[in-house]
Amino acid sequence: MGYIKMAANADGRKKEVVPSKAAIKRYEEISKYLEKAVKAS
Repeated sequence: MGYIKMAANADGRKKEVVPSKAAIKRYEEISKYLEKAVKAS
């Protein structure tokens, strides 16, 4: 779905999982809806 990317470390032997821009945007949307739900209850 394009929500994560694999990025190489400085030495190139390890890779890190990092969120993509789409994942960050989606997370912000979900956070906004959760805040609304908490305030409504």
